[in-house]
Amino acid sequence: MERVLQALSEFKQIYLNNTSNHDFNSPKYQNNESILNKDSKSDIDKEIQINTPRNQYKKVKGNKVEECGQSVFLYSNSDAYAGEWFNCKRNGWGVLLKYTGQRFEGMWVNDERHGYGMQTIGSAIKYIGQFSHNDRHGVGIIFHHSGLLYTSEWMNGELVKRRLLFDGWKDEIKRILSIQSGESMNSINNINCNFGVGNNSVLATSSSVKSFSSSSSSHSIGDTALGGPLVLWGIPLTVSPCMFHGLNCDKDIPPPLEEESPEKEISNCYDDLTPIGNDPTLKSPTYYCPSHSAEICFDWNVLQVAYFVSCLGLPEYCYIFVKHEVDGLTLPDIHIEDFEDMGIKNKCHAKYLNLSFSLLLKLRLRCIRRLSFSPQRLIDDEYLKTFEIPANELRLHCRIGEGGYGRVYRGTWITRGITVAVKAFRKRDKVTLAREFYSELSVVSRLRHPNVTLFLGVVMSPLYCLVTELVPCGSLFDLLHIKGISMTSTHILRIAREICCGMAYLHEHGVLHCDLKSSNVLLSNNCDVKIGDFGLATLMESPLETTKMLGCIGTHHWMAPEVLRGEGFTKAADVYSFGMILWEMLTRKIPHEELSVTHIIAAVGYGNRRPLIPNNIPNALRTIILKTWHTNVDQRPNFQHLANIFEHLYQTSILDIEENLLTFFGQ
Repeated sequence: MERVLQALSEFKQIYLNNTSNHDFNSPKYQNNESILNKDSKSDIDKEIQINTPRNQYKKVKGNKVEECGQSVFLYSNSDAYAGEWFNCKRNGWGVLLKYTGQRFEGMWVNDERHGYGMQTIGSAIKYIGQFSHNDRHGVGIIFHHSGLLYTSEWMNGELVKRRLLFDGWKDEIKRILSIQSGESMNSINNINCNFGVGNNSVLATSSSVKSFSSSSSSHSIGDTALGGPLVLWGIPLTVSPCMFHGLNCDKDIPPPLEEESPEKEISNCYDDLTPIGNDPTLKSPTYYCPSHSAEICFDWNVLQVAYFVSCLGLPEYCYIFVKHEVDGLTLPDIHIEDFEDMGIKNKCHAKYLNLSFSLLLKLRLRCIRRLSFSPQRLIDDEYLKTFEIPANELRLHCRIGEGGYGRVYRGTWITRGITVAVKAFRKRDKVTLAREFYSELSVVSRLRHPNVTLFLGVVMSPLYCLVTELVPCGSLFDLLHIKGISMTSTHILRIAREICCGMAYLHEHGVLHCDLKSSNVLLSNNCDVKIGDFGLATLMESPLETTKMLGCIGTHHWMAPEVLRGEGFTKAADVYSFGMILWEMLTRKIPHEELSVTHIIAAVGYGNRRPLIPNNIPNALRTIILKTWHTNVDQRPNFQHLANIFEHLYQTSILDIEENLLTFFGQ
């Protein structure tokens, strides 16, 4: 009897070893309801459909296309365009992404930048304003990476005049408002123009504000007679009658603000013109004037916001912004749909204003982060001093990773006799290095969870280093794409569950990972998940904060579409990235591997493209993936809900395997 039991035990072990090496997601096992029930063992909603026809993405050579409408085109040189088409040309609002990193977003007419838009004009310098026949032409605002804002005037792509934003602004905005409101200059002069005075001080002297009808508040850059002279801020442009055919633009043109010859204006300042590429105030990292900076845009009063709008080339809307009491503190709460309610009916103008305010708010946050930190903050932080490790207590061995931040080494903490991972930051300018180091340190030093890499300490000299536990088996990316180790459905469910548990902990503590991908999911010897690399992670400043304006950060292949568009980063963006990891585990493919970075931004960010989900994926997992990829960020599930679902699926899959074994042995 003992021999029989021993034989059965050995047979059972052989069976378990064989089944553990099978991939139950392969076509061979696509009907394995006993391993993972496709229909009845999940409490999530029915599968949703994302309307993303694959034929709207077309790779083309050169600039010739044969289709019209609104779509995404991927060019053979890695450029991309996403936007409106008419008569087989770029017409309307669209985004052009160059493989060099240059970008234009705005209005197009017959394949030319024409109207209003935003363009990068140098390293971290953006121009947002008027264009004509592909050139910057008219007025606009220069956004410098230091935070400074400049008003500028351009002629055929050449900078004609430039000054700091609020130099001489008071007389100009009062003159504009006196024309639009019909009030006398004496009445307008009583308006307080000081910074940060709020709404009441402005409107208290403007009791005669009139209601604007939609017809008087919406002006196009088109021509009244579709053939006469076009005027942009007093500068005439030549436009052919067919340029605006088919576009959603009104035909009313605002009159010139001044009866002054543009030629005279140019001749008076061309001799004193400094080319923008050689302008020391645009290049100097030390030149800074807070009163002209995006840093204090929350302190702008109603008139300053109105003046900002006029400098964008839309002076006809100044009085609307005054009428609706839009000051600096109001800007984060204004959304594109609000402009129509304010009386701005032109959709292109609404998109342009929304783009301008978004850029202003992003620049403000960048200024605050840059100016609120100094290397001395690292030295003075008493909490971080408790984690400091002397450099002579560490011995570095082989390099195990590398990135833009620096290198990761396998090391030994000699005094404790344990193996650790040491992340050494690259040498760069002192302030930037210290800020990046402190940013990650302030996040990881406060995290304690089984599914998050354990922070052990910090080295302050001679290099900035973070010391964490060493996770020995590498990343999930390596397991899937390099080592080629097979994974069962149970393994996938367990890994997915632990990722969700770790991310639920991070979100509960106000941490956005911002770069969740398979290479940042580390695995221990027991296949326990450890989420790592918090180099891009950020802390939510309060429980009420839901969005971080961080720009396009992360790794593009796993990045949410709203992040690719440069919109605010939310918890839902991390959820989207997890959906990509789940798809990656099930298909063993890299998301969007066939696309370049610019193509991903265009196709995913603007074209709503998603990877194809194979037919053999169980319905429960298919539905989870589609939920995490939902276009509406509010419809994506949170990580705690996902963790509960995967816990249920994981326990169910284990029970199914045990039931199969009992049936196999006749019990």
